[in-house]
Amino acid sequence: MIAEIILDLKAKSVDKPFSYLVPKRFLDIVEVGERCFVEFSSFKRMGIIVKLTEDHENNEIKLKEIDDMLDITPVLSKELIEIASYLSKTSCYPMISYLETMIPNVLKVNYSKKIRLLNKDDFKLGLIFGNEEVIDYKKIDKADLSFIKKAIDNKDIELIYDFKKKESVKYEKIITLETIPDKLTARRKEIVDYLIKHQNSSEWIKMRDDLSLSPDTIKRMVEQNIISVKEKEIYREIETIKPLSDKKVVFTDEQNAVFDTLKENLNHQNVFLLHGITGSGKTEIYLNLIEEVLKEGKEAIVLVPEISLTPMMVNRFKSRFKDDVAIFHSGLLDNTRYDEWRKVLRGEVKIAVGARSAVFAPFKNLGIIIIDEEHEQSYKQDTAPLYHAKDVAEKRCALHNCMLLLGSATPSIETYARCYKGVYNLVELKRRANNLGLPKTIVVDLNEEFKKGMKGNLSSLLKEEIEKRLEKGEQSLLLLNRRGYANYLMCRSCGKVEQCPNCSVSLTYHEYDKTLKCHYCGYEKHVNDVCSKCGSKYLQKVGSGTEKLEEELKSLFPIAKIIRMDNDTTRGKNAHEKLLYDFETMGDILIGTQMIAKGLDFPNVTLVGVINADQSLQIPDFRSKETTFELLTQVSGRAGRGDKSGLVIVQTYNKDHYAIKYGLLQDYKGFFNEEMKVRKIAKFSPFYNMAEIKIKSKDMKESYTEALKIKNELESSLEGEEVLILGPIPPTISKVDSYYIFNILIKYKIVEKLDLTLKKIYEKSVSNNILISIDRFPTSF
Repeated sequence: MIAEIILDLKAKSVDKPFSYLVPKRFLDIVEVGERCFVEFSSFKRMGIIVKLTEDHENNEIKLKEIDDMLDITPVLSKELIEIASYLSKTSCYPMISYLETMIPNVLKVNYSKKIRLLNKDDFKLGLIFGNEEVIDYKKIDKADLSFIKKAIDNKDIELIYDFKKKESVKYEKIITLETIPDKLTARRKEIVDYLIKHQNSSEWIKMRDDLSLSPDTIKRMVEQNIISVKEKEIYREIETIKPLSDKKVVFTDEQNAVFDTLKENLNHQNVFLLHGITGSGKTEIYLNLIEEVLKEGKEAIVLVPEISLTPMMVNRFKSRFKDDVAIFHSGLLDNTRYDEWRKVLRGEVKIAVGARSAVFAPFKNLGIIIIDEEHEQSYKQDTAPLYHAKDVAEKRCALHNCMLLLGSATPSIETYARCYKGVYNLVELKRRANNLGLPKTIVVDLNEEFKKGMKGNLSSLLKEEIEKRLEKGEQSLLLLNRRGYANYLMCRSCGKVEQCPNCSVSLTYHEYDKTLKCHYCGYEKHVNDVCSKCGSKYLQKVGSGTEKLEEELKSLFPIAKIIRMDNDTTRGKNAHEKLLYDFETMGDILIGTQMIAKGLDFPNVTLVGVINADQSLQIPDFRSKETTFELLTQVSGRAGRGDKSGLVIVQTYNKDHYAIKYGLLQDYKGFFNEEMKVRKIAKFSPFYNMAEIKIKSKDMKESYTEALKIKNELESSLEGEEVLILGPIPPTISKVDSYYIFNILIKYKIVEKLDLTLKKIYEKSVSNNILISIDRFPTSF
């Protein structure tokens, strides 16, 4: 038998299956999707079996055998391997990159480079190795590297790769009663009675704590065969703070009609968009659809856009489906994530809830995939290997012949356009589930406010309304989509603004630790009391972030319980859930970035304030209007979700802009029609498909020269096709982490040669100094 194996090497030259013989000793256990060790180019490497055949295409070639098997059951299904192959072909990234994305980090093998001494008579090698036969390559003095290379060539030493598996399974000791002797000491009788009370078996830790036992006591009873001790594999628990509470909801007539339509189409390959205004009860429809899927013995995946939404969504699903739910998000420790993944792989749970990567949950009989807030850009993996969870979900649903359900109050322009064309199916919820109307909206013109002498971030109206909520015991939510204290620090004497040395951006000032930080590469420095250029002490903090807003609110409302939620406050374990639970149970004001704008459901929030609605509107990106509309619509929907009416106050300098006007009215169709006119003129998506090539180098000239070569090759290869090639141009942030960036945007209808052309461009880029990435789902340009 021949195994086709993808090696865990990301070099372009080896991005293909290699053939190995399956030894007789492995014939009974080898399967597609298992990991193994093979010899490749004289080194031992891990690989994943992607295909098994009886014969090799060229029988004259002598094949090497598989050295060892890491698994006796597959860690990847044939379906997921097919998905990885599809993603690799359409994105140009190595297939192994996608295969590794689909499995937990603890299943990836760590390699360490070492050298083994072969010629023990060499005096200099003896000095380097000492009494050791194998030493770590890192310990070699750089001055000896040339000598070491010659020694390897002369076969006096050999380079080897040691490996270490990271997977860790948790066990607990179980004490079981085996026999009851006629005579027992009082202490032993207490232990026996305890075990009888607990059905003859108990966890060691619980029993130890309840009876104050010592290990020696247990050891002696085991030796006399009174009890036995066995280890049982257990899963690490994911801590939850908020108590589970399943609220059964009676559907409205509108919800019943939508549910019935979706239920009828569950067992068919199709894509439905559930377009429902904020508070219309989309989640309850998800829950009821999954109940139908489970009745048929099938499984479900539910994606949520950000980690901040996961605790709230998990609570709803755990309350309804108890232990039949696995959780996936980046906030989990690697071993906990491994436990959740094994629950799915073993068929112990039927539902997976999580962020983007949960789309790869290893289910074998999917009945539905649901993507909540489908418009969110966080479903796009923007670091290598690139993929879009929506694209993966659509492919998986096609393979399982099941429904993909997209839900949103503000669908992406592309998704809604597909509904118009009849590619997707559309169902709508036009009324809130609580029969209350949408919250009242008031626009505050900041141009007029500053003429009246407004200071700080809050208009007089917003201050008054916050005060009213505090008096009534109601809650307020304030959105400012910028973290930190000030946008930047400027010298008022010479105008110097501290810049990041690695990126083409100014450093953001953070008050809590008196630092200037880059939010792109992580560079930070402590603030000096004087200007680094002219020595002046007149330094001004320009602009506002959530940290400064928090300071202002504490000054205005000293008694209020204020909770801030942004990337700076949510880095600890379970930080999102703790902050949200604290706000729900004891908070008065929640302030934060866009992570508080979506999906949160707090019945006592009756006021939403948008501090500056223009922030996302000013970004030089063709999606900036769509982003602004989505953010305003979504955050407005957080108000008045209970039995109290809501109020939304939006502060803006551009009150007449169509994105803001339609956002305040929550008029999606009005915005869609207006935005489609702009997109059509500019030839942007959805009228054209788009692909982006990003060229990066630490040398600006080298980066630009390579970008020009790529553009010329594109124009030559795609001549005569209906395609537009724009660039190369630097993006808004043209330097990130010391790399100079140039982008090329390709707009096209249907170009059959495009995949092959992009693949060739990617494979031809062999310089170590230049990084090239290809994005088939660019979200900005």
